[in-house]
Amino acid sequence: MYGILVIDAAGEAVSSVGFEKFSGGSSMLAGLVSAVQLFANKISGTDMSELQFGDMRLLLGRVQERYVVTMHAASDMSAADKNRKVVALLDRNPGLTVSQEMLNAVNGTATIDETESERVRKSAAQFAEVQMSKTKKAASEWSKTVF
Repeated sequence: MYGILVIDAAGEAVSSVGFEKFSGGSSMLAGLVSAVQLFANKISGTDMSELQFGDMRLLLGRVQERYVVTMHAASDMSAADKNRKVVALLDRNPGLTVSQEMLNAVNGTATIDETESERVRKSAAQFAEVQMSKTKKAASEWSKTVF
């Protein structure tokens, strides 16, 4: 697992770790996830649970009114388990701020491969830009049919 992001009901990043080098930071990703979740809820009535692109996979969980996003390598077979651990930990401790120590504890490691982490972050930035463009276009098209 490369990062943890907690997003409030307004779509703002409340707490994050692992997104420091991410182009646009955690705020851009929080806005994207919030917008896509809102769109998914309007269309299907359910939350989105996963986004996968390139070498990266984002798993989404919910703790009360907050979304919890964990970032993993697409090949990480234990990603869902790690996401559940983070969600459970934050659910039991509502005021807890995510930290590098939490990330390391869930990973069961004291270090993170910076090269792999940077590659995944770049992949996330590219994805975010493409998805934001698609979301804007879809929202524009949808608004034409509603309004």
